[in-house]
Amino acid sequence: MLRRPLALISLTLAAALTPHGAASATPIDDARRDRDKAQAAAVAAAQRYVDALSEQARQETEIARLEREILILRARAAEVRRIVRERAVDLYKQGGPSVPVAEMIDTKHAIEVARALNLSSNAAAADRELAAELTRTAEKLTRDEARLRELKAFQDQLVQQLVAQRAALDRALADASVALEHIEAVAASQAEVTGIDGAAAGRVATGAALCPVAGPVAFVNDWGAPRSGGRTHQGNDMFAQ
Repeated sequence: MLRRPLALISLTLAAALTPHGAASATPIDDARRDRDKAQAAAVAAAQRYVDALSEQARQETEIARLEREILILRARAAEVRRIVRERAVDLYKQGGPSVPVAEMIDTKHAIEVARALNLSSNAAAADRELAAELTRTAEKLTRDEARLRELKAFQDQLVQQLVAQRAALDRALADASVALEHIEAVAASQAEVTGIDGAAAGRVATGAALCPVAGPVAFVNDWGAPRSGGRTHQGNDMFAQ
């Protein structure tokens, strides 16, 4: 006599502990969840792809800037080397103090001696600055050339990444298309049983009056993102199969 009430109590507790979502889940709910996951994966793939495009554009801009700077540095280094060589030849030809010793101790020529010594000092300072500039320019040129090699190698990797990211985006869109076809099939099956129109079952609410692309679509807000040639993106791309 006690078994039946105990069984009823057990069933009641089990029903109370069962999550409401699991109890009310339907095939169309499961299909919608699959569709939403596939759509989210497609949007994430689109984000990675446009991020790679932007990074490639930034690297192209930096490479172009370095190439221009390297040309200027090379020209300046060549000019400074020429001036330094000419000054070295002049100093070699002079072969000694630019002011004769006799004039240095002759008080009658004191003003001229002072002026000559000042000019010699200024010339020596200018020579030292030229040598320092040549050193700085050469070091900057070496750093820029090394950086340029790094960026070009990285750019090659980015091109490969773009190909891979685009392939991943296409796969994600294909998965979203399959998920949408599945939800539409489930909706059509339910419509046959219930008589309720299931045409809208696979639609995604976007807030827009009508999406210009039929079927699964992925897009992100990349307005103003860097693009090749120093441009910025003046729109939002919609990726679809």
